[in-house]
Amino acid sequence: MNSLAYLDPLSPAESEEISLMLSLEPKSFVSNPFPLYESIAPVAIKGIDLEKFHLLLPAEAASGSVHEWEKSLLNAKCLLEYSNSRILDIESLNSRGKDAFVKKVLYLKQLLQIKQDELLERKKKIQTVNISRQEATKEVSSLLFSYKKKYKKTLLDVEKLKREIQSMESLHEHQHEEH
Repeated sequence: MNSLAYLDPLSPAESEEISLMLSLEPKSFVSNPFPLYESIAPVAIKGIDLEKFHLLLPAEAASGSVHEWEKSLLNAKCLLEYSNSRILDIESLNSRGKDAFVKKVLYLKQLLQIKQDELLERKKKIQTVNISRQEATKEVSSLLFSYKKKYKKTLLDVEKLKREIQSMESLHEHQHEEH
């Protein structure tokens, strides 16, 4: 029931009525009302359970009841509508479905190949960048090491100069106090 397309939302009562009609779906045909099935989709017909399309007539005891005949007629109309919808679906699938599916699969395969090629290209670029960075690091590593040594030596020299300046200032203050 939920797979049927409705334009308007159904009330709970309508949903219940439809569920009841679907559960009471006819179990046997008076005759085959769908001779087109065999000509439209001979392969698809093999997968369809045709027993559910058999039309039930009112019971012998109730065969004179107008209400029972109306109920049977309503079920037949629902069955016919359902069958027509199935026929349209099968015709559509037969005429366009297979080709559309094959085209979609081919498109997805092409898209996958494009994305795999892009991924491979990006991996190559990343590898090239990493290799050039490693080479640049090797080239400048000795230079950086020598700069580091010079920096440390300069810091030591600055500390040594600070101590000498302090000592000279201290000596100068001492001499100034004596005078």
